[in-house]
Amino acid sequence: MLAGVLRYLKGAKSRNIICSTARIKFPFVPCEYAYSDARWSDIVPQRKSSLSYLIFCNNAVFSRKSSLSSVLAMSSPEAELIALCACAADVAYCRKLANELVFLQLRPTIIHEDNLVAKQLSELGNFKGLS
Repeated sequence: MLAGVLRYLKGAKSRNIICSTARIKFPFVPCEYAYSDARWSDIVPQRKSSLSYLIFCNNAVFSRKSSLSSVLAMSSPEAELIALCACAADVAYCRKLANELVFLQLRPTIIHEDNLVAKQLSELGNFKGLS
């Protein structure tokens, strides 16, 4: 695998990478929305949860992740909240990258979540008032 990467890089030495905001057609909407999801303790031996998320930029997937959670969740909403936090951290990184590339962020990034309790936990920031 490494030999193939090195062969490609040697052949692509003469190519230039051009990043110009002048070529982008407006309206350009970086980090517009994201989807986050998790499955609670679906890996049987370790009882780890799997998490995944997609971040969209201009209606195309810009960043994605699908992996096992690094911590053990005690419930389905907790697993969803862990995935939501991982997605929010990546959204923050993508927004900083877009701002450095002079793509201004005019609106917040909407992260879609299907678990109502995890959504309430993220909005309230504590366990009070949950039904």
